[in-house]
Amino acid sequence: MMKKGIMSFGLGCLTFIFAFVVQFNIASAASTSCSINGGNNKCTTGSVQANSENKVSVYLDNHNNIDVTIEVIDTKNGKVVKKHTMYDKGSYFVHLNKVYSTYKVKLYCDDSNPFNDDKCNAQVSIES
Repeated sequence: MMKKGIMSFGLGCLTFIFAFVVQFNIASAASTSCSINGGNNKCTTGSVQANSENKVSVYLDNHNNIDVTIEVIDTKNGKVVKKHTMYDKGSYFVHLNKVYSTYKVKLYCDDSNPFNDDKCNAQVSIES
């Protein structure tokens, strides 16, 4: 009877530890974002370290037909590792593989056309 109690307690502890470790690993993904709207024509996300698989993912949503550009920047050396321009409304997604540093994303829009003035509306996020 005592052995069953100890085994049940031990099994319960292992279940708790497993659930905690799984939850911690899921929650440990880092992400940051920024958005432009109206007269705010550029923004920069915070920095994210590449994950243990040496990947980062970037998500861009452009909510109107004004050109927006993203630049993924290696924060350690300042080099642009990925640049993409969207010329229309929509979404863009990219996984960057074999990356080993810390990265941030600059988002900016081209509202130089007087008819587009203060109409930018986009957001970008980066996560590891």
